[in-house]
Amino acid sequence: MNTLINEEGYFIGPSMQWNIEDVEIKAESRGITLSEQDLKKVLTSSLDDNDWLMESISNAISETLDYLLEENIIKNLEQ
Repeated sequence: MNTLINEEGYFIGPSMQWNIEDVEIKAESRGITLSEQDLKKVLTSSLDDNDWLMESISNAISETLDYLLEENIIKNLEQ
């Protein structure tokens, strides 16, 4: 079994983990210093209920399906 997929079929990889330190790095690169509370607010606002984020992930899945099928890395069982 793929260790990045849990028993319920959910992706559990580390690439989807974001920390307030990530926000702090981005803020500091723009010359902005924020409190921990504001860092949390930015992170939550960025990821909570954002349709554009879900649409981006959905598009990535579709593009990956197309690529893997074209390269014969996966097979369509219906054909």
